[in-house]
Amino acid sequence: MQLVCLGDSLTQGYGIELKEAWCNKLRSSAEIAVYNAGISGDTTAGMLARFTHDVISRKPTHVFIMGGTNDVYLKVRTADTLANIYAMVHQAKFHGIDFIIGVPTRAYSDQAEVDAYREALVHFCNEHEYKYIDMASNLVREDFLEDGVHPSVSGHNKMYDTVHSQLIKFMKI
Repeated sequence: MQLVCLGDSLTQGYGIELKEAWCNKLRSSAEIAVYNAGISGDTTAGMLARFTHDVISRKPTHVFIMGGTNDVYLKVRTADTLANIYAMVHQAKFHGIDFIIGVPTRAYSDQAEVDAYREALVHFCNEHEYKYIDMASNLVREDFLEDGVHPSVSGHNKMYDTVHSQLIKFMKI
C-alpha cells in the first residue's frame, strides 16, 4: 500500500521541523509507504493542478486530500473550493486510487470563516458518502503556533494519532 498526502502547510508541517509533521510521522510508522505532497500556501486549485504529477504518477493505492484553508483566506468561493476537491476525487476514482478527504484544522484567527468552510466540507462529504477525517477532532488552542493557524509539534502529534487510527479503519492496515 502507498498513500500520498496532498495538501498545504497543514500537511507539509509549516513552522515546525518537517520530521515532526503528522504526515512524516505516519511515514516513519513503517506500516505503509507515505509521500508528503504538502506545499505551504497552496490552494485547492494548485493541488488540482499538480494532482497528476504528485499523485497519479506515483501510482498510490490511496490519496489523502486536505486543503481549502488558504482558499478561505484568499476569499475563494466555497463552491469553487469544493468543486476542486470534487475534481481531485474524480481523478482519483478514474485512476483506481482510493481517497480520503481531510477536514482541515480550525483556525484561531479568522475562526468563523474557517469553521464555515469546515462545516460545508463535512456536509459535502456526507452528501457524496465520501470517507473523511476531521483533523481538528482532538486539537485545542494550545496545540497551535502563535499565529493560531498552524499546529505546533503537539498539534501534529495529535493529528498523527487521529489519522493513524482512522487509516487503520479506512485502509484496513
